[in-house]
Amino acid sequence: MGLSLAVLLARAGCHVAISDLNADGLEENRAMLDPTVNVSVHVVDVANREQM
Repeated sequence: MGLSLAVLLARAGCHVAISDLNADGLEENRAMLDPTVNVSVHVVDVANREQM
């Protein structure tokens, strides 16, 4: 799921999960989301089958 979709879903009141290879980038992205929704953050390489 892209960041734009995560932002839209959070604005609509949906709880979202976001993932990235970069933990710092994830925290920056989390800060862009509505603070009233639950956001789960996962550092993962989606191209690596074993991490999925």
